[in-house]
Amino acid sequence: MAVFWDSSKWQGACDWHHSVVKQKLEAMYGQGQASIDDLWLNSKKAIELTRALTPGGDV
Repeated sequence: MAVFWDSSKWQGACDWHHSVVKQKLEAMYGQGQASIDDLWLNSKKAIELTRALTPGGDV
């Protein structure tokens, strides 16, 4: 719980990024397919995932 309440680890996100991208990143992390640093929405993995999930691939 200490990590959860550490506000330096919080990142604002729109509903779509929170409900789609962040959830996929967290699932990937749980399966060992993403690192803790990949969970930030401005990480390379998050940007690639966002592009893959966005129609037209533009972000």
